[in-house]
Amino acid sequence: PNPKIEIVSDPKDTAYVQKPFVTFGFEGEVDLVEFNSWSWEFFNNPESPNEISSTSILEKPTNTYPQVNQETTFSVNLNIKSADYGCDTTFTKDIVLMPVKLKIPDIFTPNGDGINDYFIIDNDPSYDNSDNDDDTRGFEYDSYNPINDYYITTKLTIFNRWGRIVYKSDDYKNDWDGGNLPDGNYFYVIECIGEYEESRRYQGSVTIFGSGR
Repeated sequence: PNPKIEIVSDPKDTAYVQKPFVTFGFEGEVDLVEFNSWSWEFFNNPESPNEISSTSILEKPTNTYPQVNQETTFSVNLNIKSADYGCDTTFTKDIVLMPVKLKIPDIFTPNGDGINDYFIIDNDPSYDNSDNDDDTRGFEYDSYNPINDYYITTKLTIFNRWGRIVYKSDDYKNDWDGGNLPDGNYFYVIECIGEYEESRRYQGSVTIFGSGR
């Protein structure tokens, strides 16, 4: 009998255009698979989805997907050869690649209640196939992706009304709760660095409210 194998990947099912790197592997009856008796096939051309773009015999290869302007599904094949019987079995997994459109809040409430306590930058729900919209988000800890899922690097700078820098991160991870800053209006500059553009710059204002400071 052929081994029972499941393709696993990181990210699991969805990648984003400006961070289009997916690392693949497999798990299951691995003991039945002779070393180097597998091969990968990647289909990276959205115009010719049945055309093999590249192959690999690595155990955990990383594939870089092309730039697309809309949600696109790509397939990857894992070919396993049985060490005992010489039978070939092909396993397939789909990866969804999506464009990025950031959703940046204009207010957050760091009062410790577990809801909207942090300045969270997320992907716009209109570009996402999840349920993370304003009506269903609920507790933020369970309902958003890390910002570095979308871009390779995200730099955040916060200014007060006089233009003084009050917070800065060269690799922001959605973890700013306002620090010791009092309630009020602040200004942000977000610089996002992705695979297919030098940088994308966002700027605007955000209000800290209800912190009690």
